Amino acid sequence: MVSFSTMLWAQTTRLHRVRSRFFQATKSEAVLNEVAKVLNEEDNSQDAVLMAYAGAVEAIRAKFVWSPYGKLHHLKKGLKQIDKALVLAPEAIEIRFLRFLVEHHIPSMAGVDTHLDQDKAFIMDNLDQMGEAGLEKDFATNLLDFLEKTGRYTSAEIAQIRVATFGNSDMIRVARTR
Repeated sequence: MVSFSTMLWAQTTRLHRVRSRFFQATKSEAVLNEVAKVLNEEDNSQDAVLMAYAGAVEAIRAKFVWSPYGKLHHLKKGLKQIDKALVLAPEAIEIRFLRFLVEHHIPSMAGVDTHLDQDKAFIMDNLDQMGEAGLEKDFATNLLDFLEKTGRYTSAEIAQIRVATFGNSDMIRVARTR
């Protein structure tokens, strides 16, 4: 029989493996397939964060599909999974970041409702969760870079996120120069 602590360790390890490759997966189908394989190792239905990553991976798969129907299929399927994760953990800032990341890339002509303003407001109102989310430094750095590049956050908001994530706004600059 598997102990609860063993199961918790396995989930944490999977989450770390997924986070460590997630931003690369947004640019490479091969890496996306690797991350999907990690996510499919076990059932994600009891872990809202892993469920949201599975949804994000499904939605990102649309980027690598040629057919417009296929793109829309993967996108809607992935967003549905992220929404299920939010039902399980509506206050989880990491899930909001994942939905924001996916929805930021959806063209308005796709006819898919987005929650960009809602998620941005949630993220800004809940920055105190950043330390609690346990984000690895490399992942947090990539996340911050993404948010900066979206153009949806002001420089003051980025500075607030930087401080909430790293505790000191200079830490991120040091990490980038290495």
